[in-house]
Amino acid sequence: MRKAGIASVVLAVTLLVQSAGMPEVQTVYAGTVSEPEMTVAMDASDVDVSTSQNKGQMVSGSWTNPDLTPAEKVQVKKEVSQITDGVEATGVNTYSSVSSAAKYMRKQMVARNTLFQMTYNGNGLTREKVTTLIHDMMKKACEITDKAQEGDYLYYHMMGMSWRYAYTPTQAQIIVQVSYRTTAAQEKQVKAKLSSVISSLKLSKCSDMQKIKQIHDYLCSNTTYDYTYSRYSAYDALIGKSAVCQGYATAFYALCKQAGIKVCCVPGYAGGDHLWNLVKFGNKWYNIDTTWDSQKSGTIYTYFLKSNSDFIGHSKNLDIYKTYRYWSSSDVSEFNSSHPVWTTSYQGQVGKPTLKPVKVKSYNTVQLTWSKVNNASGYIVWYATSKRGSYQKVKTIKGGAVTNINVSGLIPGKTYYFKVQAYTDILKNAKSGNSAVVSVKTVPGKVTIDHIKTASKSITPYWKKVAGANHYQIEVTYTYKKTSYKLNRTATAGTKSMQSKKINVPKGVKCKVRIRAITKGVNGKKVYGSYSKTKTITVK
Repeated sequence: MRKAGIASVVLAVTLLVQSAGMPEVQTVYAGTVSEPEMTVAMDASDVDVSTSQNKGQMVSGSWTNPDLTPAEKVQVKKEVSQITDGVEATGVNTYSSVSSAAKYMRKQMVARNTLFQMTYNGNGLTREKVTTLIHDMMKKACEITDKAQEGDYLYYHMMGMSWRYAYTPTQAQIIVQVSYRTTAAQEKQVKAKLSSVISSLKLSKCSDMQKIKQIHDYLCSNTTYDYTYSRYSAYDALIGKSAVCQGYATAFYALCKQAGIKVCCVPGYAGGDHLWNLVKFGNKWYNIDTTWDSQKSGTIYTYFLKSNSDFIGHSKNLDIYKTYRYWSSSDVSEFNSSHPVWTTSYQGQVGKPTLKPVKVKSYNTVQLTWSKVNNASGYIVWYATSKRGSYQKVKTIKGGAVTNINVSGLIPGKTYYFKVQAYTDILKNAKSGNSAVVSVKTVPGKVTIDHIKTASKSITPYWKKVAGANHYQIEVTYTYKKTSYKLNRTATAGTKSMQSKKINVPKGVKCKVRIRAITKGVNGKKVYGSYSKTKTITVK
């Protein structure tokens, strides 16, 4: 079994006081705790030094993650103890809500700034309230967004964090120090790499399932497991091409986010502390572990889109799950309810598309549109000339995101019957059932009347040419001397883009005009298009 690849995020809690121009300080608070113990140990490690002889005293502490390498332990211990007395937060980056403060905190951490400060304005602030505010800020700063290098990616790339604050009932001055696994320069390389990988995989026409598989295969084929147990980041996996599970999982997270796939990281046990992913397509969440699917012998799919019961050797530990990524049991419950893992593993089956009403594009062309199937590799379109007739293949369309096709060469006036099925070549070749059959009959397009000219005892309508039309029927209705008349005149289609026809009518009458196109169908039978909108004009 591979050694655990997950490194606990260091949360060195160093809560100090500084006057920094503020009103008299109420409390000095210091504590030392590691994140996996945070929920229970915070109260146990509180040090209240708010007595008169201690008021204003600086108290500090630090903690380093025992999972870190010796060099990393030295680095983190040094970095989290470097908040100096000279740093002042008064009036700088002032916020009055957790959301706005967290947004600022996220921006600083994404930029890999190691030291930043803020002022928080509130009412009835106490030591406990400010501590809770800081926790809430960090939790919200690390919430999953649509950005590849935020959310879980950001959380699992922090090595350590410490903060201190001074407060009054209406204001807290907070200074934060963070240690990261990667530098700003390295994250810039990762950002460029994410774009180039997604571009090289040509995912624009892929279904969500195809995207997940291609990202899985890319990472498994281009990354090897780090048996020195020193490479933990997505930078190591994508640029250095070697990492432990944390590098695999965060790289997979970032690539999926870049491709628009919903994903998160999940800590637990797999022969030791381990990190893998949950990924979603359609309305279903599945377990996926690129670390264990990446083998020297080649990529395997033993841990690809699995249910919990089929995710062999893996177990999600709620205590670790809570303390590594979330702050309370209610957070875990909320996560589980919003990320329910599907009860059965994906076996290669494919969903059935729904064919929508067919749109007539012209006298011999229709457009078919169907619903996207998230696990499809492509679609097969079929047609027949009778509902129970023999169906023939129109085309096989590669790309699960392609959901429409124009079908040309149809005979006007003839009824055609269409159906669509999805197929997948993921894990195994499989086809869905057929969609419901949809019928359509092509006719010439609808005429658009541009304008009508009048002259003595005549009108001349002008209309735009309709593709495939052989003739046009012009209908003119009017009343003359209390008698209603309906004239039907035929115009032969010309080559000009604007067609016209002079029609004689009595002087002074009000005429209503509409036009439709005519083409030839089966055995030369006339096929009529829809009438244009009616236009009214008075003859001179």
